[in-house]
Amino acid sequence: MDNVFRAKDKARKHITGDYTKQYEMLRDYVLELQATNPDTTVKINVCSEPNHDSPTRQFRRTYVCLGPLKKGFKACLRDLLGFEGAFMKGPFLGQVLSAVGLDSNNGIYPLAYGIVESENTESWKWFLDNISDDLDLGRNSNFTFISDRQKGLHTAVEQLFPNAEHRYCIRHIHDNMRKRWRKTEYRDHLWKCALATTIPEFEHLMKEFSQYDKEEEQWNGGDKYQVTGALQDQHVVDVRNKTCTCRKWELIGIPCRHAIATLNEMSKDPEAELDIYKWVHKVYFLETWKKAYSFKVEPIKGRSMWPKSECPTKLIPPPHRVFNF
Repeated sequence: MDNVFRAKDKARKHITGDYTKQYEMLRDYVLELQATNPDTTVKINVCSEPNHDSPTRQFRRTYVCLGPLKKGFKACLRDLLGFEGAFMKGPFLGQVLSAVGLDSNNGIYPLAYGIVESENTESWKWFLDNISDDLDLGRNSNFTFISDRQKGLHTAVEQLFPNAEHRYCIRHIHDNMRKRWRKTEYRDHLWKCALATTIPEFEHLMKEFSQYDKEEEQWNGGDKYQVTGALQDQHVVDVRNKTCTCRKWELIGIPCRHAIATLNEMSKDPEAELDIYKWVHKVYFLETWKKAYSFKVEPIKGRSMWPKSECPTKLIPPPHRVFNF
């Protein structure tokens, strides 16, 4: 039995010791990141230490936003960020927070990540404050934030960005819903609600038809068309401002079915300008996608070649997690 306890203690020390060494080297790692990837932001937050002469500081939080990803995210031209939190594995407590955007092909584009003590309003506010500095966001920013119902995040967004739209991920909503309602009919109705672009459509869950040839158009002689669908649903398309009262065109930047019907009618005029690049938002252009990925994350050297931090204190890990073997 003594051999078992000694082996257990040796294993714990081996695991903890390796992680501890990584915390000690964190400041050197930051210098290497910033040297190889210019404009990289890294923030390290430590716990309050009453003894200022103490040679150590206990790690509390860190935030990392690589310079190339920062530039690439801005080049994506989408004012949208998704947030997620996940528990860390290993002997020390903490959670990983991440922020991602969308590229021109609706692919996930990573922006920043952080390690915090737990998901709460204070830690999320700290994380969002750092993102705000990197993206030059003010309190009046009208970004759209998407997340699960993370603890503290809703309050943090509400306090820092009162004008922003904060919406919940439909997949997570469905995961929670199907614990009670498992039939596909409920899933289908949920997605109809999620895809609704107007309040009446949301309330009545109107099912749309995609047959453009069933739309009837009436031109007002200027920049607007009245479009009537097969179900007598009627919308106004404004070709000058690239909007439709169904709101899809302005929401996604791609002409809705009413706008497509309008453009089809306009095509009968040989002098009409129907270049697709005029009607689709440039976020979807191939050039936009290429620019976003033109900023490359540079590789880093091995630990022995990292710059050495001149900070007089040594970082030590956060509180230890108790393992049950």
